[in-house]
Amino acid sequence: MLDSKSAKPLIILLLALFPLYFMTRFMPYLFFRFPMGLEECHTGAVVREIIENGFEFPIEQYTPEYYENTIIIGSLLSIIPVRLFGLSVFSLKSIPFLFSYLCLVIGCLILFRSGFKKGIWFYLFCYFAGPLPFIYQNMDSVGNHIIGLFSSSLNLYLFYLAYTTRKAGYFYGFMFFAGFGVFMHFASVMYTLLCFLVYILFKPGGGDTFTRPGPSYRQMCSGLTLLSIGILPFLLFVVKTKHKVYLSLIANATSQQSSVDGISEYVTMILKTILVQFDMNAVLLFTLIALYAVVCLSYFKDRTLSIESRFLLFITIVFPVVIYTAVLLFSGIQPSRYYTYLYQMLYT
Repeated sequence: MLDSKSAKPLIILLLALFPLYFMTRFMPYLFFRFPMGLEECHTGAVVREIIENGFEFPIEQYTPEYYENTIIIGSLLSIIPVRLFGLSVFSLKSIPFLFSYLCLVIGCLILFRSGFKKGIWFYLFCYFAGPLPFIYQNMDSVGNHIIGLFSSSLNLYLFYLAYTTRKAGYFYGFMFFAGFGVFMHFASVMYTLLCFLVYILFKPGGGDTFTRPGPSYRQMCSGLTLLSIGILPFLLFVVKTKHKVYLSLIANATSQQSSVDGISEYVTMILKTILVQFDMNAVLLFTLIALYAVVCLSYFKDRTLSIESRFLLFITIVFPVVIYTAVLLFSGIQPSRYYTYLYQMLYT
């Protein structure tokens, strides 16, 4: 089914699996876990305020912190399910759930484009049979990190397509979402900067697609125009908050302090946090790690893969580690739900 050169069979498969993911992952999440965090309640309050009173307050005042403009994205999107189903836990959780599944779709498309189609089955296995706590972290709208993972994954995928195919449409899509991603979540900014860095520094030898000319002058101007259009919502927030969007982010980052003393204590905390993600089941953890190692080894041993495929694997594995490290430093090296940003690496 996945041997076809077209991605249509894969998309059909993912659409067919959506109800299964909904029943086996989302429904247990609603009924078997403490449902709402403070920021999620804040999102619900914003949705109700907008529905009942419109945008009576300046839109930038709806965020708990000025740099958390991504909550506006989550709140605006949540208006639709709240209108349909009423203000409830289900309605507020549905948007993070959809973003979680979209990340699954992008992950499968990345594996499909890399030529490692067998890896898609392992990826799906981890999503549907992996530990529930790890999956739940990616449906948690606290901090809207799943939106950050989605925008970052989309940027990465569009960058790869634009870089390897040199098609203008992919380039335009990447430039627009590179701009809009600044407003969606600050994590996507780091992905975009890494993409530009790779474009400048990475010059692989061989591979026809890499030797094709890059964007023309006209395409570059169009791309910069789309980048400017995409970044407009963020610039509007900068003006309306009198630069507090990024100033509060800088202040938060510089004021964070670690709650652990010494490397050994931090390593112990990391290991305990990892075990929590895997239901405190060390056997399950090491089983998945072993399976992951086997899959990666089979990928690297496949001599038929092109340099473009290896390039995609490289950036897919390296980028989440860089982003995760940056977010950890920002948060005072507290792991918690920031494992979200390792999702691509762990499951691809």
